[in-house]
Formats: sequence, structure tokens, C-alpha cells
Amino acid sequence: MINKYIKLVCVAMVAGSMMAAQAQDRRTPPPTPPTNGGTAPTGAPNGTARPTMPPASKGPKPYKEVVTDKAKSQSGLFKVHFVDDKYLLEIADNMLGRDLLVVNRIGKGAAGVRNGFSGFAGDIISESVIRFEKGPEDKIFLNKISFRERATDSTNGMYRSVLNSSIQPILYAFKIEAFGKDSTSSVIDVTSLLNSDNDLLFFDAGDKRSFSLGGVQPDKSYIVSVKTFPNNLNIRTVKTYSRGGAAPSALGGAAASFRIWQQF
Repeated sequence: MINKYIKLVCVAMVAGSMMAAQAQDRRTPPPTPPTNGGTAPTGAPNGTARPTMPPASKGPKPYKEVVTDKAKSQSGLFKVHFVDDKYLLEIADNMLGRDLLVVNRIGKGAAGVRNGFSGFAGDIISESVIRFEKGPEDKIFLNKISFRERATDSTNGMYRSVLNSSIQPILYAFKIEAFGKDSTSSVIDVTSLLNSDNDLLFFDAGDKRSFSLGGVQPDKSYIVSVKTFPNNLNIRTVKTYSRGGAAPSALGGAAASFRIWQQF
């Protein structure tokens, strides 16, 4: 009788312990999921997220990474660097905001392409005034300056009114590739500007019509040289255009190649 009583007590104690454990499990809240928008990264101990690495900088690079030891450099009005088939212009801060005259002329004329007495070597294509300015987000702007409206007396209210009503157009925006060694200059890549067909350095729409020129042919156009001097920058390019407006036989061929000189 006593043995049966002891067995019943033992069974009751075991059953009570199991029920208490189950109740404890029901009261224990589930673990809180990560709050960083997903499951913890694989391999992170105890579900702890790994630190996020900062994104790579998209700003200007160190000077030596842009103007490398392979660069062929010249000093003058602007520093010019030629590296990896790219032409880099290094603009000193004291050149920003200054008006620069740009003169474009035919260095060598295209065979059979004339408009009256125009189209010969030495003929001026265009003249314009430009200005480099530093813009936001590490950019250099190239503005084309208009003198259609002007005032000369800076003490007069009309002078300020003309300035406020004559914001000069931004023709090009260049990314600053690097700052100079002493941080007083900015390096920009002008290769695309020189290789493109644009009104600033080459024929405008009116000249193309007068010479019956079509679009530029990039595979037959190239940069000959870029040379800098104390007071000017000289650029030599070859531009080949398709002919338009008449049959190729009447135009002396389906293309026209010019050697064009630009001087800043």
C-alpha cells in the first residue's frame, strides 16, 4: 500500500513539472526579428548586422590618379595633359570668371567646297567670347558671353539691372576630375568637346548650309594637336562632313574634310 502511494506521488510530481515547463514556454515571447529591413546577414554572430561600408566617393579623384606619370604635360595659359588618349585641361582658379576670345578658322580648306570667296585656308569661321566658372557638385561651367545688352557704369542702377536681366547661357558642364596639387586649379576632360561637332569650335548651322555640309563623320575626324602658350591655347583638328543638298557627283564627292584651327 505504501509503495503504491509513493509511485502515485512521483507520477504527480513529474506531471506537474512538465506542465510548468510548458506554461513557461508559452509565456516566453519569441525573439524580436532584426529591425534593419530583413534577416540578419549570413554569418553574423547572434543575429547582429554587419556594419555597412560607406559608398565609394564619386567626387574628384586624387591628382596623381588622374594626371599620372604617363601624362605628357604642357604649361601655359592653361596646363594641358595628354594621358590615356584623353586631353585634360587644368584651369587655375585665377582664370575662372575671365572673358576669353575664341577664334575658329579654316587651316586647310576642303577640295571643291566653296561659297563664293569663302572656304579657303585662313578664313575665319566664327568668333565668340567664353568664360569658365565653377559650379555646384564639383563642376566647371563653360558660358558663352553675349554683349547684345550692356552697361558700362558700374555705379549706376541700370548696370545692375542689365546684369540681373542677362544671365549668360551655360553651354557645357564639365566634371572636375581632380583638383591641382596645391588645390588652386581644377582638371577637366575636354576630349568629348573637341571630338564632337558643335557651334562653339566648328561650323554653325548657317555655315553648313552655305557649304552644303551634312553631319560630321566621327571615324574620319580626329584631334591633331593641343598646344598651350603663355597667352593662348592652340587646337588643331580635322573634321570630315558628309555632303548634302545635291548629288555627290555635283559636289565633287560624298564627303568634305577640313583642317580647323581653334585659338583661345
